Amino acid sequence: MNTRDIKRRMKSIENTRQITRAMEMVAATKMRKAQQAVVGTREYAERAQKLLVSVSAEAAQEHIQSQPLLEKRPVKKVAYVVVGSDRGLCGAMNTNTVKAALESDNKAGASTFISVGRKSEQALRGKPLVASFKGLGDLSEYREILPIAGVLIDEFIAGNVDKIVLVYPEFVSTLVNKPRVETLLPAELPEDHPKQSVDSAQTLYEPSAEAVLESLLPRLLEIRLYQALLETKASEHSARMLAMRNASNNAGDLLEELKFSYNQARQAAITQEIAEISAASAAA
Repeated sequence: MNTRDIKRRMKSIENTRQITRAMEMVAATKMRKAQQAVVGTREYAERAQKLLVSVSAEAAQEHIQSQPLLEKRPVKKVAYVVVGSDRGLCGAMNTNTVKAALESDNKAGASTFISVGRKSEQALRGKPLVASFKGLGDLSEYREILPIAGVLIDEFIAGNVDKIVLVYPEFVSTLVNKPRVETLLPAELPEDHPKQSVDSAQTLYEPSAEAVLESLLPRLLEIRLYQALLETKASEHSARMLAMRNASNNAGDLLEELKFSYNQARQAAITQEIAEISAASAAA
């Protein structure tokens, strides 16, 4: 390439680097807010699970067995809820999540899928898709998962599926996220939960422990879905920040190489001009 082409390419790369730097800063800001939301809701989800254990210890055994969301039946059909992002440029996060779902699917029988996020829907194209949810905000609100929870509960209670599995990218740290696969329905109670715990002995349930358990099970499903959505958002912004940082660094390396090539081409042009002047003087 001549010097003009090199300068044009350098300008193009510099413009790209400015864009990736801006995207990195935006992702970093969103990541911090998403991380705070994840950390805050994790404790809430853990306490809700402890409440379930306490209530189930007080409820009658026959009432627990009659709960539709606790019904265990032979698994003939599994529904996979695959949570991803609406936008790309976040590394291999979406690819790894969908891959984990498909690898788990190979071990099951007939399967259907429910996608959350545009990228999950695109990756599951060609698979039996029951429902698709997209357009969720960067700072997700609790109400956004209510339609998803409604579809899952209806599918399970109607007997269309015998098991529902949730797959999402779990936020581990700014540098790490990993796919997590967990059973969502039927809801599971710890088999060794005590019949009378210290907490339950000091708690009065109104109108009854059975009524509280019946109302609590759908709420726990919603909490787990909401937690998965927050984990996904934190993972997405972290992955995008790192991807944009790597892109900016690669652009810088490429600029250095082009500057070296530009200097070489410029030096070669000057040398050629000197040689032509010297040749003309010698000929005169």
